[in-house]
Amino acid sequence: MDGEKYESIEWGRYGFGTIRTLRDYEKYAGIHFGKRAIQAATIKREYPSSQLQEKYKNDTEWEASFLSIFKHCIDVQTEQFTEDDYDFWCVAFEREDGTSLYRKDVSELESKQLINDAKNSKQDRYIKLWREFTTEEKPHHWIVWPHSKAKGWGNKIEGKL
Repeated sequence: MDGEKYESIEWGRYGFGTIRTLRDYEKYAGIHFGKRAIQAATIKREYPSSQLQEKYKNDTEWEASFLSIFKHCIDVQTEQFTEDDYDFWCVAFEREDGTSLYRKDVSELESKQLINDAKNSKQDRYIKLWREFTTEEKPHHWIVWPHSKAKGWGNKIEGKL
């Protein structure tokens, strides 16, 4: 939904007034309601400035400046988890060159719950790991690397995106 479509919405007593549009506010704040996106400066909690607004030559450049929300479900077979004492699993998304874009590990408690849920499921024997994050680029691949208290690092499980 672009700024012009927002203009036709009746916002009630908390409307935006008549001087600035909703698009003006989006440009000022570094957010894009229609895309559900945000700019890096906004995430860093930088104060809006007229310099940021003037940085983009046109709406196309401004539209391209937003971070994307990347959401992915990693499906891993339960048979790949052979130990019963995992203290965590490294879960990472990386670029093609192996540098990290995002990492959010699975805790000991969460790993036990995920394995139990998958084993008790009548539909399939897959562990479903959901991850969502903002990024400027799409990851190349994901990694799940379990760590056992007794045996250390297990086999790395990888998948291309």
